[in-house]
Amino acid sequence: MANLTAAIAAGGELGVLVQAVKDRERERAETQRELTRLDALRSSVATLSGARLRRDVAKHLEDWQGLLARRPLAGRQILRKLFVTRLAFEPAGAGRWRSRGRRASTGSSPASSRRL
Repeated sequence: MANLTAAIAAGGELGVLVQAVKDRERERAETQRELTRLDALRSSVATLSGARLRRDVAKHLEDWQGLLARRPLAGRQILRKLFVTRLAFEPAGAGRWRSRGRRASTGSSPASSRRL
């Protein structure tokens, strides 16, 4: 804004200067909207709890289990798209299971262990 004020004082072309001021005001408003959106996002993240997250994940897993039970062919097709190798589970002791399979999106095969 200081440069625009100096340009006006120096007798710059008024139409160009007015457009530049409008552009800066538009950019400022867009930045303010983005800051407001980010503040709202930060607030929603701050309210997440581990228990709530576990419940949400468990709900999604139940949905998947229901899909696989009701429509096994569709479930298999989805799993084939998600994994490039066979998805396998093996006991990992004390009621835990380890999954193996290479994901299609990343190509990685992280070892994970879950309690069932």
